[in-house]
Amino acid sequence: WYGAEAGVSFDDPIAARLVEEAGHPMAGMGWERSYAKAEQTPLDRFKNKNRILKTFGPPGAAVYDEIDGERSARDIQAAMGMEADLFSKILSQLITDGAVRDVGGG
Repeated sequence: WYGAEAGVSFDDPIAARLVEEAGHPMAGMGWERSYAKAEQTPLDRFKNKNRILKTFGPPGAAVYDEIDGERSARDIQAAMGMEADLFSKILSQLITDGAVRDVGGG
């Protein structure tokens, strides 16, 4: 129910396989881990936000905006009141796209 079936494509076939085999979109990602935006320039921020906005609409952009490198994925998801499945699909795509990076925790 994610990956191609959910309309989310993975450019990296290894990441796609890991997600599919694990049976859950948060596979390889910890709910207690923190993620930070990976871009270096305003143009990078624009491109990353635009890409996720095109894929997931306003919910995708909202998740991207909330990622701060401090709060865990679980804290952000809970604060937003977003369904865990949708949040994990968005976060998975952001990681696959290289828009965010794991900075530890949990």
